[in-house]
Amino acid sequence: MSVLLTSHRKSCVLAIGAHPDDVVISVGGTLAQLSDAGHPVVILTLSSGEAGGIAAHREAEELDAARQLGAQVEFGRLPDSEITMRPAIRAIDRALARYQPDIVLVHSAQDTHQDHIVASEAANVSCRRVPTLLGYESPSSQFFQPTMVMDVTDVWDRKLRAAKAHASQVASGRLLAWIDAVGRYRAWPRHVGGFCEGLRVCHAEALPLLSARQLASASDAGATLSMVHAHVS
Repeated sequence: MSVLLTSHRKSCVLAIGAHPDDVVISVGGTLAQLSDAGHPVVILTLSSGEAGGIAAHREAEELDAARQLGAQVEFGRLPDSEITMRPAIRAIDRALARYQPDIVLVHSAQDTHQDHIVASEAANVSCRRVPTLLGYESPSSQFFQPTMVMDVTDVWDRKLRAAKAHASQVASGRLLAWIDAVGRYRAWPRHVGGFCEGLRVCHAEALPLLSARQLASASDAGATLSMVHAHVS
């Protein structure tokens, strides 16, 4: 089974985050590359982040950040820090019906934030018929082990600009420090000096074919691609 989608039809990509900024700081580079390659990209933000700021301000920050990545945003407006399974499943199901994505990215199950864990579990339920489901790491992830990395060096500045659009969250500098540290760490050992984002395959039938450079990065001469094959065979 091939894991690369080579048809001319551009797959829709849905990235799910529990709060504004979750998706941008975690996989903003990957989304920018997918958008640049012509894939429609949608961010579903389950809550408005009111536990960490003013909801309207945080939604505005999310919209600004998404524009810089070439993505659009849907808000679930579920209660921040109190997201539960059934409402999360309903919000995800609505987005799946509306956009019919081929690829979904969501919080990894290896997380310690209650909203992130619910988002991951709800996506596993809702996305069982979606061809490809990928997990991403966040600052509250623990023991995250990616099965592939994406070299996002070429769009790193855009990712940082998008992250900085979340001004209420990056003021202390800790979030930007995490983005930088993880981007450099995931680039080790084959992309030293660049920046990468790690992804973990939950299930996969097809991954989007990007540029030749990105394909070489994702496959890494067959090593990472073999790990992907192991999960879909």
